[in-house]
Amino acid sequence: VEECDLAPRRTHVLIDLSDVLIEKKSIKLPDLRQYINLFREILAFRNEFLATHKEQRAGESAGEAGASSSSSSSSGVTSASLRANASTKIEVALLIQLCSGETEIVTKVENCLGLLCDEIDTLSEADSAENSIASNLFTYKKLASASALLTGRAAQQRTIRIELRRIRQTQGNFRAWEEVYKRWARVSQVIIKGAVDEKGDHHAGSLKKAIKAAKPSKPASITPSAAVALLPPEVLIEWNHYSGFLCAVAGVCLSQERVVVEQSRKGATETKVKIIDAFIDELLELLVSNIDVVRETTTELLGSTLSPTAYSVLFHHLNAQVKTFFGTAGQINYSPEATTFADQAISVIKHILELPVDSYTADDLALLTDFEEVITNLMKYVSQLVIKDNPAASFRIKSKMCACLEAMMQKHQFISFGNEFQFRHRVVEIVMEWISDFNAAKPGKVYSLSN
Repeated sequence: VEECDLAPRRTHVLIDLSDVLIEKKSIKLPDLRQYINLFREILAFRNEFLATHKEQRAGESAGEAGASSSSSSSSGVTSASLRANASTKIEVALLIQLCSGETEIVTKVENCLGLLCDEIDTLSEADSAENSIASNLFTYKKLASASALLTGRAAQQRTIRIELRRIRQTQGNFRAWEEVYKRWARVSQVIIKGAVDEKGDHHAGSLKKAIKAAKPSKPASITPSAAVALLPPEVLIEWNHYSGFLCAVAGVCLSQERVVVEQSRKGATETKVKIIDAFIDELLELLVSNIDVVRETTTELLGSTLSPTAYSVLFHHLNAQVKTFFGTAGQINYSPEATTFADQAISVIKHILELPVDSYTADDLALLTDFEEVITNLMKYVSQLVIKDNPAASFRIKSKMCACLEAMMQKHQFISFGNEFQFRHRVVEIVMEWISDFNAAKPGKVYSLSN
């Protein structure tokens, strides 16, 4: 009897541990290691207990099915509710810790996910709607199996992001996304604006000193990228891991909304916005950041890590933004920010098109809505682009655009074109204009289309 009472007690302990990992943002690294170790030990002991008493549990379940007493029914409902609550909170806590900058902690978290998968197999609950982990059992099993093969931080995070791109929405992973987003927003504010949120940032002490050192007496004496370089390395690592997680798991918030309150002279107005739209807008703003590491990391993550289910949202926002770069007569409204955005947008699309071909490629690339219009508008912008003080930059962007077109043609069979013939014709026209302009500038030389 005492042994049977241990199972719910351990579940309560796991819930309490999950609450600590979710709510406390000022956990010191040694304490965090102890919490994760304890988490793993409890899960291992629980699996051992369940495996030992599996037959006994099956007999008790059969007896309970035949009994009609209200106390037994009430106990079953309570137990199911407890397990559902526990699986949700455990999923939230473990997914958040996958963003840790410590490879040891991430490996142990992956081990915990593996133990949870083993528990589901032991109880034959793979189809359970109440267990949050069971909804993504295959994904978590792959993460657990990969934990023994990878040791480097970059390789570890890359594998995690690849697997999480296919995750299906649950209450647990959406709450984890929300919590990671809050932490990402705080760290982003620190990096970009040099501001520290005293209430929640667990790096507040070290960041204050770093930001103070990064603010020179003369504003022009240090660049934003140089100022960021003065921040503790773990801050940029943390921001990178948060950004990668949010992009990979972005698909879980496609249907979610939040209320935005705007203050005006007439008072406060509330507007509902889709979370994914607001997040993509924020990422696109970072594409033109004057901080090199922020701009380039965001470009890479949008192209190589973003959940494919968010592609349609991404391309819709890209198209809307690129359209603003043209005047009423079709001429480009040149600005350094617009050119930077166009350059980075081409890189994002190129990254997406150059992802390795796998069993998901056809389904993923079929989600590229507004594709033809985005490509055509980017080509029109690049075609008219002339940077007087840096002519080489114009040729570099055109060259990148051509590389993007080449990547597109290599996977054209997977892309859902509205009118492929018309689109190809327009693309060839624009490229021929580039070649004609180049040949006109160099009358003594002749260049072929392949050049």
